[in-house]
Amino acid sequence: MSGFSPQFSGLMLPPKALINASSAAGAAADLTVGAGTLPGCKLALSGALVAGVLSTVLDLSGPGVVSFSACASVDATARTHRLKCTIDGVVVFDFTTASVSAANRGIYLVGTIVGAGFPGLSLVPFNQSFKLEYASSLTETDKTNHFFQYRMG
Repeated sequence: MSGFSPQFSGLMLPPKALINASSAAGAAADLTVGAGTLPGCKLALSGALVAGVLSTVLDLSGPGVVSFSACASVDATARTHRLKCTIDGVVVFDFTTASVSAANRGIYLVGTIVGAGFPGLSLVPFNQSFKLEYASSLTETDKTNHFFQYRMG
């Protein structure tokens, strides 16, 4: 066998943890160029939230790959963001930011923004399920944008 073969390297196995710049010590990523839209990504508002209570943002069943996922404040009201991701029954990311008081600040889960506001895609596979849950420190409605891009197998 010659060349690189990702199916044999373990790179396409579902992750046991997602570690990125957003998973560090209260950091809140700047998604300014993604304010309200990111080319190629679906946008979903947070809906009605109760302070500190997780709400399901995305719940996928079956095999697939997530190539981008992030959330960001719609306004400059001070709040914390908590994002929890469960892949194939394993919690791979559960992080809460420090208080954020600027619009378009939040958490990158998968990917980043590159160039003129285009998503820099990554590939996070799952075999059975991908669940994304979100909580704000405030009771509020539609004050957080969620961006995602995925494909199902």
